[in-house]
Amino acid sequence: MRIVVFGASSRAGLYIVKEALERGHRVAAFTSRPGIFPLGHPKLDIIGGDILDPAAVARAVSGAHGVICALGARWGKAAAAGHSKGPENIIWGMEAAGCRRVVWLASAGCLGRGPSAREDAFGRILASGLDWVLVDTPRFRDGSGPVRVQVGSADRAGKYVYLADLAAFLVEELESGRYLKKIIAVLSHE
Repeated sequence: MRIVVFGASSRAGLYIVKEALERGHRVAAFTSRPGIFPLGHPKLDIIGGDILDPAAVARAVSGAHGVICALGARWGKAAAAGHSKGPENIIWGMEAAGCRRVVWLASAGCLGRGPSAREDAFGRILASGLDWVLVDTPRFRDGSGPVRVQVGSADRAGKYVYLADLAAFLVEELESGRYLKKIIAVLSHE
């Protein structure tokens, strides 16, 4: 499977790229800083570009089987405020390329509370024809530990998720499509 990871240079993105490579996938790491991307692998393509450039996004998605979006809280907050074209470019690029499956990491609670906050921030993906999964998480911790999945939103106060296990969950979800068209929360067991 060829997977494109947007936000590949983010803290979560690096874990996701590693996990997908370990599972034998061909990975396209989309980053605005390709010259300093810290990973190398025979099945890794490092793609330099800006998600605000729809042509660059469309080129990256061309030929992909699936996308994992780990743009981070900065982009989630911008999308919630209606100021970001990046997520729209990813959705448009996927639709144009015929790439249907996307797992979207809405990190650090950028989904907000309640259905209206989710619709404001991610309405375009929820209304798209894509096979999407929106994954809400609390704070990140390095390392690993068991995760639990909760369909719908969760109280994130004082909670966290281990990045290695989150990455494994995200790649597995892209492979399986178990939670298609659902908003889920992923937290580590305490």
